[in-house]
Amino acid sequence: MEQEKKRKILITIIALFFIILVVLIVAITTRTGQNEHSYELGTTDGYAQYTLPENYTLQSEDSIEFLTPSEERVVSNEARYTFSGTCDKQYDLFCNQTPVTYNEMGVFTCEFPLTQGENVFTFTYGRITRTFVVEYGMDILRQVAPMGKTETTPGVSVEILALAHRNATVYAEVAGQRVSMELTDRNAFQQSEGTQDYATFAGYYTMPTASTSQSLGAITVYGMLDGQVSTMQGGEVYLISDQSIILQQAASLEQQQNLTSYYATGSRGLLLPNADYGLGTAMMCEVLKDKTETTPASDPNDYSSPLFTPLPKGTFDYVTSIVTYDDELTYILSSGRKIYAKDARLISTGYILPMNTVSASEIVITDNTTDYYISTNWAVPVNGILSPQGYYTGYQGRIYNVTAFTAEYLDLTFYYTDGFNGGFNLPTNDVLSSMQWINNGDHSVTLRCYFTTPGQFYGYSISLGNDGRYKLSIKNKHPASGKTVILDPGHGGSDPGAGAIYEGIYESPITLSLATKVAAILQSQGIRVIMTRTSESDVTLNDRMLMARQYMPDAFVSIHCDSSTSASSSGTHTFYYESFSMPLAASIHNQMVGAYQNSLYPIGSTEYSSADKGIKFYPFQVTRVEECPSVLVECGYLSNATDCSILLTDECQNILATAIANGIIVYFNNQG
Repeated sequence: MEQEKKRKILITIIALFFIILVVLIVAITTRTGQNEHSYELGTTDGYAQYTLPENYTLQSEDSIEFLTPSEERVVSNEARYTFSGTCDKQYDLFCNQTPVTYNEMGVFTCEFPLTQGENVFTFTYGRITRTFVVEYGMDILRQVAPMGKTETTPGVSVEILALAHRNATVYAEVAGQRVSMELTDRNAFQQSEGTQDYATFAGYYTMPTASTSQSLGAITVYGMLDGQVSTMQGGEVYLISDQSIILQQAASLEQQQNLTSYYATGSRGLLLPNADYGLGTAMMCEVLKDKTETTPASDPNDYSSPLFTPLPKGTFDYVTSIVTYDDELTYILSSGRKIYAKDARLISTGYILPMNTVSASEIVITDNTTDYYISTNWAVPVNGILSPQGYYTGYQGRIYNVTAFTAEYLDLTFYYTDGFNGGFNLPTNDVLSSMQWINNGDHSVTLRCYFTTPGQFYGYSISLGNDGRYKLSIKNKHPASGKTVILDPGHGGSDPGAGAIYEGIYESPITLSLATKVAAILQSQGIRVIMTRTSESDVTLNDRMLMARQYMPDAFVSIHCDSSTSASSSGTHTFYYESFSMPLAASIHNQMVGAYQNSLYPIGSTEYSSADKGIKFYPFQVTRVEECPSVLVECGYLSNATDCSILLTDECQNILATAIANGIIVYFNNQG
């Protein structure tokens, strides 16, 4: 009886074992199958679907993968740290016993505050435990500028910058003089978005008066926080007190620059500074490349300004001083500009040219522009300003943000000019109603070009032809069927752009896919589309700008994806440079925000409330063109789990592409 009892117990145990084994096999099979399912974005019906990329299909039992950090022990200089990864959604996820949420795709991101020293974070997911150690070491100072040599004359303001902890007290010393430094909104050191603890501090040192040229020593920056003091040394500052030293520099530079120029060839039939006009001599320079950017001479930095039109190749100007800032040699021009020495040929002893006279010459109408030719005696600097136009300080402390484009005319000012002749009999057109010469009384003459409709203007270009005449090209207004749009998929080829939260996935193919979809929609509406690239090829920023300048399209739209060190950053923003580009930026941005809030982000979600990141002025290179409305669209954050999922999904890309295309079309319709 006892043997029979033992035999029955053994049979029961074996049977239970096989039952458990079958249950486990079924569970594992079901779990593996779930990894291939599409998961809805959000909890509201009607939102788009998303499937995880194939290389992120989780197949192992109790699967969880961490994308950041990639190692179990890391160092951070920020007071918050972001963890991100993917899981198979089988269990609740915890970090130090605090619940961590993942989205419908099993993607999670979470941020935690850090304290000085080691911070231990233990994640538990079912039977899996992962522990990470994040060591937080707070730097008071990170960077200073200038690091190179600064060499200039008495009275010039030298800008000193520091990247420091935003709670620190920061100041600099030059030649024993203390220079106060203030916290700013600027991003002078190009920190990644989401950097919260560190910011740009700025201060200004005025060069002293002295009888002799001398070194003032190196810049020293001090940072103080919580009883700790940190110092960092910048570049050397050198005072030039004697004009003869500047002239010696100029003569030496002129000998070093073996450059081809109009001055050397004597072309164009204009007056040149190599002939004596009985007015004396002066140091001058000649612009060596077309569309050379300059910056205000009064500004201690080299920030681009839409109030300073790029100079045509062959322009001459008088050089009042030669300065060096952070090893960058710069000429200060009498017209109130600064120009990099690398962009101009120095003439150490040129002959002062007679005051100029400008004359209306002829009008030529093309399909794309109406061209106004202006004769001149010599190649004086020319500048265009749209007025009246108000500006305000906005994103990153930039001062050229606009709430609306309000200009009523374009002022084209010719420097070193006292006289004008003739006028233009304007043809009937939708852009300009009339033109007027104005003698400003300060040796400059302005050609004021009045708009047919205030607030409606589409671009211009100023060039200097081989016949010695200036050509002012005003962009024509085209009917809906004749519009041209250049679409610029950001990055490409050897430049992959921003990385996504998924390893190996980058911005470049996403922007190309979006641009291709936008192009198809615009073409279906009869709009001509030109792409800066149609494959994963290298296209330089200069080449992209050149396309905008050559084609002068009705709109230039650069398409990008954003990234941030903060996993919580999400949403879309649109950038412009010229004030007349702002209406295009606003139209596209409004459509993009609507797409995110109406079709992609669940109502009430964190992403929904932060979808609108604004319409902002910023001097991205591809937007710094006068020839056409040009904007840059950031379509979402690859560093954010939800945004990244949206940007990788074909259905969601269709929604965003439709928004961009509709924004362009609405802009065209609003222009009449």
